[in-house]
Amino acid sequence: MCAVTDEEVSFVLTTGETNLIEAWDTRDGSQVREMAGHYAPVAAVCPLTIDGEVLVASAGDDQVVRIWDPHTGTVRRVLLGHVTRAWVTALATVDWPGFEALASADKSGTVMLWTGGDTPLWTQQGHQDSVNALCGVTVAGRPALVSASADHAIRMWDAERGQPLRWFTGHCGPVTGLSLVKVGGRAMLASTSRDRTVRIWELTTGRLVRTIPVYHPALACCTVGDTLLVGLDQGMLALTITG
Repeated sequence: MCAVTDEEVSFVLTTGETNLIEAWDTRDGSQVREMAGHYAPVAAVCPLTIDGEVLVASAGDDQVVRIWDPHTGTVRRVLLGHVTRAWVTALATVDWPGFEALASADKSGTVMLWTGGDTPLWTQQGHQDSVNALCGVTVAGRPALVSASADHAIRMWDAERGQPLRWFTGHCGPVTGLSLVKVGGRAMLASTSRDRTVRIWELTTGRLVRTIPVYHPALACCTVGDTLLVGLDQGMLALTITG
C-alpha cells in the first residue's frame, strides 16, 4: 500500500493476492480505477517522481517492475532486470541529485538500483535470503540504500556505486520493515522483525541504539510525523521514540 499525492488528486494504492493495483480516492474512499498489467500477484508498490511528474512503481511474482501513470492507469515503462532471477519483493526510492532513483529487490536476495534507463545502474547479491524491505536514506550528504532480509541481516549500500557500506547486526529473526525516524532531532533507522522487537540504529555507524520488545512478530513499519507505526501479527503499535 502507498499514498500518491500531487496537485491534482490524492490516491491510496493497494495490492493483494490478485494481479491488480487498486486506486482509492482519499476524500471519500471510493475506488477510482484498477490498474491491470501484472501476470501474478503484486507484492510492492511505491510512488516515484520523474521529471516533476508523480508516477507509481509496482512489482511482484511475475518478476517485472512496471512504472505507471496513476491518473490514467497506463504503463509507462517495464523493467526486466529481475526476470529469470526471482519474485520481486520490495521497492523504494532514493533521493538522487535532481530526481528520484528506484531501488528493487527480490526473493533471491538480489538488490538493484535504477536511474532512468532500461538496465539497472548496479546489481548486488546482497543477502542469502529474500529481501523484505528497502529504504532510501542520505548519509553525510550522499545517497544510500538500506536493505533488510529474511536472513536476519540489514545492509547499507552506497547508492551511487553499489558498494556495501556497513552491516546492522542484532536481529535474531527475519527483518520485515525499515523506516527513518527522528530521535532527539537526529535521523535514525528503525527496523522490525519476527524476533518480536523494534530496533533503532545510528545511520552513520550501524550502532544499535535501542531494542524495543513488542511481544508479537513485527511485520512492517512506517513513520508518520514523529510517530513510528508498527504492524504486528495481532494489531498495530504507535511508538514515540525519545532521545
